[in-house]
Amino acid sequence: MKRRPWRYLFLGCFFLLGGTVAAATGGEEGRSPEDHGQVKARVFKAVAAQAETWTTLSSDFTQERHLQMLKKPVVSSGRFFFEKPDRLYWEVLKPKAMGFSVQGEKARRWTEDPQKAETLPTEKDPMIRSLTEQIFFWSRADFKALEKKYEIQVQDDTPATLNLIPLTNPENRFVSHLKITFSSDWRHVRSVEIHERGGDFTRLLFFNTRLNPSLPEGLWGK
Repeated sequence: MKRRPWRYLFLGCFFLLGGTVAAATGGEEGRSPEDHGQVKARVFKAVAAQAETWTTLSSDFTQERHLQMLKKPVVSSGRFFFEKPDRLYWEVLKPKAMGFSVQGEKARRWTEDPQKAETLPTEKDPMIRSLTEQIFFWSRADFKALEKKYEIQVQDDTPATLNLIPLTNPENRFVSHLKITFSSDWRHVRSVEIHERGGDFTRLLFFNTRLNPSLPEGLWGK
């Protein structure tokens, strides 16, 4: 249970990699199953086309953890970088520095100082391995794999909003649904909400998102 906040950070990251998923969508209400299937097909095609237009991505983020027992959310902030096919750097900067990076089958994780990171194979940390695989599904537009894990619903298009309902354990034991809202120009994800079955939820807000930026040197370690 202590590691679940890291899961939310990963989830936010792989939804941001969804690109222009909403470019072909319309509202969910009133559609027949056939219509909904056609809309999803157009969405998947749009994402696959977008996935071919970039190789690197960077963004800042703010995470709000809303707990029923607290009047105000717990807020943290940070940044992340991604480079195809398999490089990811995720870092929380405030209130306490921590992070991880992945390069192929090798992972690094740290608290406070990235220069003092622990290096390990991704297979030694099941959380890092399973969730980075989901991120890579999005970057490859691997929807067959994603639909084994989520029921994907198109909720709205002003702004574009998707609902994802987890289908597999252990996620569906804790998470009721995820809500993803895109920017008005459909170029990137603006926010992600992860709603838990107990009523608590986490909101990730993304800003300063850039496609195909030059990434800082030394992100991946030696």
